[in-house]
Amino acid sequence: MIAALLLRLGVARWIAWTALAGGIAASGLWYRHALIEDGVALDKARSDKVIAAANTAASTEQMRLNGELSALRRVYLAAVADLTKMKKDYDDEKAISAQRQLDLLAGRERLRVLTRPRPTVANGSFESGTTTGVDPAAGVEADLDGRAAAWIDGLRTERNAVVARLNACVADYDALAAYVNSAP
Repeated sequence: MIAALLLRLGVARWIAWTALAGGIAASGLWYRHALIEDGVALDKARSDKVIAAANTAASTEQMRLNGELSALRRVYLAAVADLTKMKKDYDDEKAISAQRQLDLLAGRERLRVLTRPRPTVANGSFESGTTTGVDPAAGVEADLDGRAAAWIDGLRTERNAVVARLNACVADYDALAAYVNSAP
């Protein structure tokens, strides 16, 4: 029909068929291009939604992890502060004890102990506190030898070191328990 119309207007048949084929090809290409553009736009919209959802989820998770990190940082700083204080106390006690041990060894200081009377042996058996004129409950104070006194004071130093380590463990446990109990 279009070819007949073109013939009446004086256009050659081959030109008419070529024009018609070109028009069909052009409209097909335009339609294909429109489908591709719509598909690309639809795919872009879908991927934008997926990316936006992933960004929102990542942002939420990042905020949660930042909160946890802040909480852990506070626990860590509190533990470091406690540990620093305990180390200072321990070092102070260690210095005092070392000086006291030196003073005991040098004889500048004496460690006094309460002694009890020994039981006496009568007829092959021990009798506790039957010595005449000595109250079995009463004791006598005596100075210890400097080396023995320094050794006893050294035991106190070792005890202080053990207590300091135990306190550090308890502080670490308390900080960890507080963090675990505060977790959602």
